Amino acid sequence: MREREVKAVADLSARVAYLKGLAEGLDLETESKEGRLLKAILEVLGDFATELDALRSRQDEQQEFIEDLDEDIAELEEHLFEEEEDEGVLELQCPNCGESVSFAEEELGDEGSVQLRCPNCGEIIYHDEEDESEEDEGPPKR
Repeated sequence: MREREVKAVADLSARVAYLKGLAEGLDLETESKEGRLLKAILEVLGDFATELDALRSRQDEQQEFIEDLDEDIAELEEHLFEEEEDEGVLELQCPNCGESVSFAEEELGDEGSVQLRCPNCGEIIYHDEEDESEEDEGPPKR
């Protein structure tokens, strides 16, 4: 609860208590119509102040809960978008030097033979599958 709101609730409760004190100081007869009416009005005011305090407390709890949810959602979004960014990347480890190398899928292309070399040692670490299938067939037929 904001400081101003806390003060307003406390102030409201204090003001109702002050009014109850004034009414008691008037020594109004509770048997008279006016005395019963004033007593009932002050009780209702006290109930309003109590209910307002309870509502503000629940609002504070809900605000904290919403802030926690917002933080959790932000973490999930961050994790989700990191995965989406990684989807267009091929990560390979060089069998020669052990270097971890990342290539954008655009570098692989859709057609033709593709060979990717390790930037660290120059070893070929990726052969296009079309290349390998042609090599398995043996020499060209005449």
